[in-house]
Amino acid sequence: MDINRVLQVDSNVINYGQFICGKILGSTLMLTNISDEHQIVTMAMSNAHSYNCDEIFGQYNRDELPFQYEDGCQIKNSEMEHNCWFIENPKNKELMKEITVKIEPNAQQEFIIVVKAPKNKLQSKIVSFIDVTILD
Repeated sequence: MDINRVLQVDSNVINYGQFICGKILGSTLMLTNISDEHQIVTMAMSNAHSYNCDEIFGQYNRDELPFQYEDGCQIKNSEMEHNCWFIENPKNKELMKEITVKIEPNAQQEFIIVVKAPKNKLQSKIVSFIDVTILD
């Protein structure tokens, strides 16, 4: 099943820009069930160790990116190094690494994606992904 025929996100990229170490930042992510059936969806912080910069940033103008990179290079998943990414549970506001929710047909669910900036790093590239899957 093509997940893009069942679910939509309002943004493929969340950019927190530059911020001071130790800050806690949140941004809204809207997940929409565009199908006519209930969907049980799991969202989890990626456990990949690194990502290809060209795949992530290649579609953007390099002058607009928060940092420079060389063609073909890799960037570390900051979740593996700093344990800094969370998904806020919309029901109890608990910060979680993984959440499973049931979304009604043609309905939306709002999530807050939270990053706790590392306190021990004066400068760091904070990049990660959220894996979204549909349960059968």
